[in-house]
Amino acid sequence: MKVNPAAIQARERHAKWLELRREGWSYERIAQHFDCARSSVWEAVRSRLRDVTAEPARELVTLEAERLDELWCVAFAQAKAGDLGAIGTCLRIQERRAALLRLESAEQDQGGETMDVDAEQLAEVLRAHGYEVKRGATADGDEGTQDESTNEGRGGGED
Repeated sequence: MKVNPAAIQARERHAKWLELRREGWSYERIAQHFDCARSSVWEAVRSRLRDVTAEPARELVTLEAERLDELWCVAFAQAKAGDLGAIGTCLRIQERRAALLRLESAEQDQGGETMDVDAEQLAEVLRAHGYEVKRGATADGDEGTQDESTNEGRGGGED
């Protein structure tokens, strides 16, 4: 791999511009000091700032997504056990994760429609797949009457 001395000098110069900008120098003053266009200084500083902040931002998004995934796994296990409040929690976690990862805006940009599903609708889907879901519970986890059905179709008793 060849080293381009001019590219190295440009990167060093841009790093110096960023350093001076952090010290409070104006773009105009930096441009005059280095005998270059103010727009060149502005663009180089903005580019360096993006580089400096992009990686920590990606790491933060990854960390937050991992935390949401862990929470979702706990809530989903409870939802599969029939806790309607946990179903609502799963939905809220999925909404938060989609917003964090900008999945909703990407879907909308592509002309897609967002799906509006409430906890009771999801409970019906889970029941249709053989999961026991408590009836009468609210999305906040308040318990009401309990569904007496079993998970026989999921490997429990007779069909």
